Amino acid sequence: MDAKKVAKLKKTILEKLGWLKVLVFLVILAYCGYLWYILIYNSQLGNDDKQAYISTKEKEVEFNQKGFALALEQVEQKKARYATPMENIIDIFKLRQ
Repeated sequence: MDAKKVAKLKKTILEKLGWLKVLVFLVILAYCGYLWYILIYNSQLGNDDKQAYISTKEKEVEFNQKGFALALEQVEQKKARYATPMENIIDIFKLRQ
């Protein structure tokens, strides 16, 4: 084989590799789409699995009444503290005279 044939063969292989990369990308994309459909949209849980999921979610979402009352109390204290006028505060941004 001479140099021209080798160069032409190399160019042909590189062109086909470009299409091969696109084909591999499309196959992977299609497979990911299939998995997404199966796992998200076509999920099939049995009644036992559904009840177990619901029971775990009910346990996780309990309202903490004491913590909420404490947070409200702290907010009210801050409101009261910021509503009072400030006295004897040195103005550090005042221009010298």
